[in-house]
Amino acid sequence: MLLLPEELISNAVIPKLRSMIALKLIDQHHLTQNQVAKKMNLTQAAVSNYIRKTRGNRLDLETCVELQTITSIIAKLFTNEIIDNKMILSKFQEAINFVKNNKLLCEYHIEMEPNLDLTKCDICEDKHLISITKY
Repeated sequence: MLLLPEELISNAVIPKLRSMIALKLIDQHHLTQNQVAKKMNLTQAAVSNYIRKTRGNRLDLETCVELQTITSIIAKLFTNEIIDNKMILSKFQEAINFVKNNKLLCEYHIEMEPNLDLTKCDICEDKHLISITKY
């Protein structure tokens, strides 16, 4: 089976980013799980799973300084009285693009598809973001 990078992002990157943000909202901004769930439009059970690392644990992205910075910004945006959803979505996309462009998804992709040769793969790089042309 050929997994698209977007499938891996949906299954691993987005849950990891949500986990990192939920933890920051609780640890640094002193919100409760219920408050985090409401602000992030998640269930309290999902937040609990993020905190216990039973959800959003497929990738180790916590050591990446750039992603720590982006998730801190997103967490701060969630604490504003008026939440700017467009800015939050923009920062989420920035984080996802960072993961793709810096090949932070490759090991997980190989793990999920051991027979796939990704040694020369560049499909996640920005140069593939071209407009669709008619053939």
